[in-house]
Amino acid sequence: MPRAATVAYGHLHRAPSISNVGRVVLQTTIAASKAARPKVIPMTIPFLNIKITLDEFCPPLAFAAVMVDFFDEIYPIAPLVHRPTYENALKNRLYDTDPEFLQLCVAMAAFTVTTFPQRLSSYGWGGPDLTVAHIVELASVIVRLNRGIDKRRTMVEYPTVAAVVSRMGLSYSCHHSGEFNNGWSHANEAVLMFRELGLYRAEAYTGLTRAGAVISRRMFWVLYIMQM
Repeated sequence: MPRAATVAYGHLHRAPSISNVGRVVLQTTIAASKAARPKVIPMTIPFLNIKITLDEFCPPLAFAAVMVDFFDEIYPIAPLVHRPTYENALKNRLYDTDPEFLQLCVAMAAFTVTTFPQRLSSYGWGGPDLTVAHIVELASVIVRLNRGIDKRRTMVEYPTVAAVVSRMGLSYSCHHSGEFNNGWSHANEAVLMFRELGLYRAEAYTGLTRAGAVISRRMFWVLYIMQM
């Protein structure tokens, strides 16, 4: 586990413990890994002085392979993101500068890995000691720590649609890996955020982008069914 991720994990636990577009993303990532990449300025968690990037969670080539499976296998039955917006953000490496998109990427990657745990070794993600359960727990840690980067946008009191989706992605991941209590914790947080946004009322959609409105309607039914 990368040093920064290990530190984040320790702070909370006090102990060590294919679609065509998808293939384009994969090929772009491979090419970028071979070329000189611009220096990424890691985001710092206030008070803990922990620097976190997507690469600390998942190696670039492994993440690209996971995203191929996400678009090919999961998105058709669980379209939790607005695909054109998400793919464009991936190509522009928005996860290097936007904490909320970083959270979303981490959540979707964890969702994919827990859906296809037998594929973990083929991704080239970690060694034999890294399990799906470890990935889910680390994803939860990163998302929860990342909330503090910009409290105006990422805390439950000031949520966004992207934050709701990332919590539901983590909820699915936790349930898939047998962490049911954590799964319901993330789901409940998603519900609180959705209610704070008022997206159960038609008038709340007037201020959203088209992409935000599409995802919000999908999330409404996901959360509605979950609470039935």
